[in-house]
Amino acid sequence: MFIVFYRKNIFVVVFLFLSTFIQVDSSPTFFIKNINYINYNPIGCGTIHHPCTSIQDGVYSFLNQSTTLNKNQSFIISLLPGIYYHSNISSGIDDSISLDGLNITLQSYSTPITISGAYRTLSSPLFSVLNSVQSQQIVFKNIIFDSFEFSPLIDVNSDDITNVVFTNCSLSNFQQQSNDHTFIKLSSTPDMLSLELNNCTIENNNVPSLIQLNNSIVSFVNTIFTNNTVPNTFIFIENSEILVLNSTFTSNFGYFFCFNSVLNYSNSYIDSSLNISCSSCETFNNMHDSNQFYCPTEYPQQSPQKDALILTYEALILGLGVLLLISIIIIIASIRKKERNERDEERALLIQ
Repeated sequence: MFIVFYRKNIFVVVFLFLSTFIQVDSSPTFFIKNINYINYNPIGCGTIHHPCTSIQDGVYSFLNQSTTLNKNQSFIISLLPGIYYHSNISSGIDDSISLDGLNITLQSYSTPITISGAYRTLSSPLFSVLNSVQSQQIVFKNIIFDSFEFSPLIDVNSDDITNVVFTNCSLSNFQQQSNDHTFIKLSSTPDMLSLELNNCTIENNNVPSLIQLNNSIVSFVNTIFTNNTVPNTFIFIENSEILVLNSTFTSNFGYFFCFNSVLNYSNSYIDSSLNISCSSCETFNNMHDSNQFYCPTEYPQQSPQKDALILTYEALILGLGVLLLISIIIIIASIRKKERNERDEERALLIQ
């Protein structure tokens, strides 16, 4: 997928490498069933007949079956039906799962499953990327994240390319009374991090801070934000590129802060309940007025001629982008091969 940002009539193309990094058909799959088995043995777990009892064990199974050279291979954690972390004795209830350097898809086996945070009492995030040294992609698919209170959902602080994608997910009933943490927090060096919410629903959350992003590329596509009460920072985005496409924000009470960023808004609706302010930003579709912007009450309409022109530009950019992507992959592969050869030579000298 690619996203086109319009900045003073210059196309800024941002590639989200889902189709490149996540090849579902060839990715190994590890199955999880969140129940406490008698005589459970986590060694070698992950098959459909011997599922792991926690996501952490599924990640360990992948790492144990991988060599040093293929730990960045994409893999799938398939969550069998049930409610995960549904009690204070659930398997993995206190896990804080490191996804450093992993290309992982966490998805439901069939219908959407629920991951509950109601019984997690630790302040550490359920998922984290804190020391990644290679590009990676993390995908959550068909998951209902419900009732997180003490534990953040994901915290990413990466100096390499990291893409975080939520597809067909729901974040609901998050509750927190203190200002200790943000439930989704991503920060990186410039242009190394992206967050994408596709066909998601964010609803009925009452927290001081929900989403915080810095130096990121952000897209909310076909996503609904409704009935959220976030007295401090509903969404805080700094030094980032933002796209809001085919999305709605209704009955949300809090602040959407945009600082030193570019915000693009298309075919979306934001009602007046959400306080939106932008400082040192570029905004589009007539959203900007002094230091604040307010979204129109009707969806913006474009002429057929303009739509056709945009489609033509996008097709051209997509073709150029594919060529650029292939070149980048070849360059990265060459660099890594050279680094491996240099390390091998150094080890050989040490042995001598």
